[in-house]
Amino acid sequence: SEWKDRTFTFKSPLEIPDDPTFKDYSPFYRIHSPIVIDNGSYRCRAGWAGETNPRLNFQNLVAKPRVKDGPQLVGGDIKLADLSKQLARSAFDGNVIFNFDHQEMILDHIFVHLGVDKDKIDHPILFTEPVCNPNYVRKNMSETFFECYGVPSVCYGIDALFSHYHHTAFMDDPPSDALIISSGFTSTHILPVLGNRLQASHIKRLSQGGATISSYGQRLIQTKYPAHRNAISLDRADQIKEEHVYVATNYAKEMESFKGKEADSKSVIFQLEFNLNPAAPVVSEEEEQRRQQARKEQGLKLKEAAAKRRLDQVSDKEDQISMLEEIKILKTTDPEKFKVELEEAGFTTIGQLTKEIAKLKSFVNKAVGAEVQPMEEVEDEDLDLSLLEIPDAELNAEQKKEKKRVRMLKTLQDGKVKAQLKKKEQLEKEEKERAQIEEELKINPEQYLGDLRRRRSAIVEKRDKRLRTNQQSTSGRGTVGKRKRMKAITEVALDENESADAAFGSRDEDWDIYLTMANEDPESEEEREEISRLDALLNKYDTKKAPSGNNLLKPTESEHQIFLSTERIRIPEILFQPNIAGIEQALST
Repeated sequence: SEWKDRTFTFKSPLEIPDDPTFKDYSPFYRIHSPIVIDNGSYRCRAGWAGETNPRLNFQNLVAKPRVKDGPQLVGGDIKLADLSKQLARSAFDGNVIFNFDHQEMILDHIFVHLGVDKDKIDHPILFTEPVCNPNYVRKNMSETFFECYGVPSVCYGIDALFSHYHHTAFMDDPPSDALIISSGFTSTHILPVLGNRLQASHIKRLSQGGATISSYGQRLIQTKYPAHRNAISLDRADQIKEEHVYVATNYAKEMESFKGKEADSKSVIFQLEFNLNPAAPVVSEEEEQRRQQARKEQGLKLKEAAAKRRLDQVSDKEDQISMLEEIKILKTTDPEKFKVELEEAGFTTIGQLTKEIAKLKSFVNKAVGAEVQPMEEVEDEDLDLSLLEIPDAELNAEQKKEKKRVRMLKTLQDGKVKAQLKKKEQLEKEEKERAQIEEELKINPEQYLGDLRRRRSAIVEKRDKRLRTNQQSTSGRGTVGKRKRMKAITEVALDENESADAAFGSRDEDWDIYLTMANEDPESEEEREEISRLDALLNKYDTKKAPSGNNLLKPTESEHQIFLSTERIRIPEILFQPNIAGIEQALST
């Protein structure tokens, strides 16, 4: 409750109002009241001379649509939520105007919203410009005002000097000397005034301003809260800079004050958006029909593209089939050439060649829409195993090469047979387990599912207990876990100097040594597999679903808060101590 008054939320893009359009133009037209335009590189303010506040105050951007014939938007008409469909650009390069088409759109926006409804702008214009504005820019702006809008006169000036005059003109004893620090969006200027005259030759410019401060603030807060990195956008950093930071008159002393009891009173909290139970978005019937039609059209396009690719591949596959069939014919017409061609094609047996031909024909038939014939099972090549029983000393070079080939093919055939038997046994085992499960579910489903849940809970509890014990026993150099790991590494190192065990790796337990060296538990893999198997059964048969092994806590308000304390003075301080942000320039120069 004590933080209630110091807890804020970020403004939503939808909360930013559109620029108003005024209808009281006639009184200003009758007296030809001047129009004042403060044309900043970040925000543009405009209004009638004589009024206390500007009537328009908007971000100085122009958004062009990414699609043809879309509307062009300016200032407050641009919504951040629509930037994916628009291309927002500024008319400025730094603090100097360079895109005069965009600047003309901004002037149109100003005159329309001020309510000007005449063919030309029959009002004097007071227009701000940066320090040492290039003559080329002033020339183009003058042409725009006089030739495009027909204004009677234009007065250019520096906003910082206007501000100085406003704050000193009505003093009883106004000072004739002043040092003005004008901090803009992209740069900062130091303007010395002596004897009520600007000393232009002594103006200093620094390439840092509000944009630098916002960027630094964004990086500072993102580093502090990496979990909310995406939530700290540059727009939100601007909000923090404009509303919740302050300049410390004594930076070191102010930093010390955050160590005491005053820290809480000077800190603020930003509450980020979060949702405990996000609801599915409600989609209207028209929108759903539109989405279905779009998906259907996209699917047709993908099918057409896939059919085109398949037809392009058919020709290549048919050429391959012709080449392979010619090689196959050589087996009966020219056996010696057949062996050479077979080896060059990348095959070792006639069976492999036949399988590849059948595979290519199946692809071609499928591509052209013909009925696909099932692939015939090709028998393995009959091997002459008599060479394996003859010692290498009694064989010539050609026979040794053939013996090596036969041994390799025999190994492949044996492996294939073992894999088929293993797969058959696995299928029989799964079928038997499935029948047993269905039988137990028919007899007493609640008892069976309860047993599954209890088994899973017992495994998880046993695993967690062992992990806690291992964590405690491996926290120091001389602990049991560390000694066990070092012993395993030493044994492996000693084995390298002795004759290696040729049978190492043939047993599953041989590989546990690497788990021990990596400080992992060999049983953990078996437990993970068992938990996955139980979860699969519970997900399939239990309406309550299996509990997750990674139960996450529900999000809370405190987990989605940004706490700003010293950041409130650190962010603007880089204007006076740029070295904080790694910038070499400083106002002291």
